[in-house]
Amino acid sequence: MSNKIKWILGISVVFFLVLATNYIDRNNFRRMQDSIETIYEDRLVAQELVLKLSALSHEKKKASIRRDTLFFKERNAKANEEITAHIEAFKATKMTTDEARIIDDVHTDFNSLRVLEDSLAMDRYDMWDTSSEHYEATLRALNSDIFKLSDIQMEEGRKEVKAGKSALQDIELMTQLEVYILIFLALVVQVIILYSPKKD
Repeated sequence: MSNKIKWILGISVVFFLVLATNYIDRNNFRRMQDSIETIYEDRLVAQELVLKLSALSHEKKKASIRRDTLFFKERNAKANEEITAHIEAFKATKMTTDEARIIDDVHTDFNSLRVLEDSLAMDRYDMWDTSSEHYEATLRALNSDIFKLSDIQMEEGRKEVKAGKSALQDIELMTQLEVYILIFLALVVQVIILYSPKKD
């Protein structure tokens, strides 16, 4: 085998090894990047929306318990606009099947709440009768569904963190293997280049 062919063979082996390891590394980095982006875009953002929904729901609950007619007269309409915006923003995130079902329940509970607010004339204390118990029950249902959404965020966040850790472990393992393979191939290339069969 001529020296020229030996050099071409040796360089080709190294080139294809580098190409293969680069492809594997890129896949692992992409997995890790996807995991990080999902944690931010679809978990942290969603969790923030859940917290905002929860805060607004508790604001309504506190006003209901206190029979705060001023809240329902001056603040409630704005709170309803904010809740609607947060629900729509949540629906725009990448949802699981459970999240899609529960956010629909939240929307239904909220719509029921608005109907009750209109029918109960809650900005007038003298109109606040026993039917407001139905309002408070609907508020409890709304809060319960919001808490379910919060639990899902934690669970899905844990899954994404686990996927990210798995990708990092794969990268670390492949890095170690690459070092050993490169050492082995360096020896193989040396043998290919330096080996000269004895002539009879």
